[in-house]
Amino acid sequence: MRIAVIGTGYVGLTTGVCLANRGHDVLCVDTDVEKVTALQNGRCPILEAGLEALMHRNLQLGRLRFDSSLTALERYSDLVFVAVGTPEGDGGEPDLTYVRQALGQVASMASPGSVVVIKSTVPPTALAVLEAEMQGTAESKKLAFAVNPEFLRQGMAVADTLHPERIVIGVADAKARRRLLELYAPFAVPVVVTDPVSAMTIKYVANCFLATKISFVNEVANLCERLGADVDAVTLGMGLDSRIGPKFLQAGIGFGGSCFPKDTVGLLHVARSVGYDFQVLASALAVNEQQYKVVLDYLVARLGSLQGKVVAVLGLAFKGGTDDTRETRSFPVVRGLLSAGAEVRSFDTCVVRTRLPGDIVATVQDSLEACVADADAVVIANDATGWTSVNWTSVAHAMRGTLIVDGRNTLDADLVLEARLEYWGVGRTGAGKSFANAVLTAESES
Repeated sequence: MRIAVIGTGYVGLTTGVCLANRGHDVLCVDTDVEKVTALQNGRCPILEAGLEALMHRNLQLGRLRFDSSLTALERYSDLVFVAVGTPEGDGGEPDLTYVRQALGQVASMASPGSVVVIKSTVPPTALAVLEAEMQGTAESKKLAFAVNPEFLRQGMAVADTLHPERIVIGVADAKARRRLLELYAPFAVPVVVTDPVSAMTIKYVANCFLATKISFVNEVANLCERLGADVDAVTLGMGLDSRIGPKFLQAGIGFGGSCFPKDTVGLLHVARSVGYDFQVLASALAVNEQQYKVVLDYLVARLGSLQGKVVAVLGLAFKGGTDDTRETRSFPVVRGLLSAGAEVRSFDTCVVRTRLPGDIVATVQDSLEACVADADAVVIANDATGWTSVNWTSVAHAMRGTLIVDGRNTLDADLVLEARLEYWGVGRTGAGKSFANAVLTAESES
């Protein structure tokens, strides 16, 4: 097929590159001329495992093209995916300005009978209006309208696009249905075909359920802290129940990124707009907003006043394997420490300094060694795999204090303790994880 993708952010660029890798001719369009020039020259603007290599491959094969203009759209109108940003607006409602602009331009430039597919996350309540506006601009072209939400994990977006667990299509037009089913037939995964409103609702509630699961387990961790229970043992026991499962049961300082925070707020707004009080989701969001404070509270409890204390914060991106700092929980931790009078030093191998806020970039160090030197405490603020391979004996020699605060429960506590450092994790009790694993192994072998 000849396919166009409007927008080259995380979703749009990954979608375009992966569809080209599947053998389709793909045109990716973005209004940012400087960004398009970089893409044309093979420079990938985002950190996403495997994406740059696939982009280079398909540029060389001639299956992938980047442009800042829609003049070539008529030649790429089998499917037109709209994957532009929907930033959070006032009151939590997504700002649909970019979606409206893209749909208007596509309606003017696309070939008659083209299938226009919304991949951006927009409120289910807005779909009918967006389609009507598009058709009004298209006039006699009779464009087909569909919804095909994405379910990508940052850091795993290429794998999730090429090997999805399921595909959701929201469509009322028979031609759009046929064309999308043809596109996805080679993927050989379950395909849910439903109406557009239901399809977009699936997107929202899937993310909101996972966000709620995270907030729930963080509440469990906070309770474990007060009970003297070990959250790793508790979540292991929970996760072995097939009705619950082990995923998203990692306690920590809360969720961030471009999806969960925006989609939880967005769905709450949607619910309110139709007169429903979504209490569980509101509670999950409220828990997440406060969860980072467990780190600050423990530092104060252990060190007393933070005035003049040196605290190293490892991890600024919202999670490992990405350079995305949108809604990262690291920033409130850093700002809370600064407000308490601490000297904060931060380190992250993935983030781009020029994209960081001024108060955060002022804390960034060039190396792990510089970050932890003379530190009274070290805080692990994201789950980057690099933190698990740190030489904690070397860190212990460089630090002034001994406290390691694991805000993501990602470290092996025993390795930290062997370096004669003090370890604290969210809801953990020292070697509780090792004990839980040992019990599980012993029972499975008996």
